[in-house]
Amino acid sequence: MDFKDRAWNDPYTRCTAKNDSAALKQLHDTYLSTADRFITYYRAISKAVYGRDIPLILLMHVGAFDAHMLPELLNYTASEGIPLSPFHEPLPILSTPKTQTLHTRMATLSPSNYPSSVA
Repeated sequence: MDFKDRAWNDPYTRCTAKNDSAALKQLHDTYLSTADRFITYYRAISKAVYGRDIPLILLMHVGAFDAHMLPELLNYTASEGIPLSPFHEPLPILSTPKTQTLHTRMATLSPSNYPSSVA
């Protein structure tokens, strides 16, 4: 699952350089709200396709703001009971020769419900 996390890195660098605490608070809040919208979307799709939550692989980019927000994001996913899976562990339910990947199935189920990148 991806929520376009890299969109916050450049603004974070600029706002940090200017010591703009109001803008940094807005970046913080929109980052978490956008992550929440994407997580909600992916969970709904997994329940529609598989009838339950499935472990998600959180894809993130390397950046200063991602590093800053990662502990809070992981605490949020844990508190919400969102199953995450390390990328190195195989997830056979997501892709087998007889089934489509979750991402492919998502696109056919509800392409219009895909969240916008930034709240």
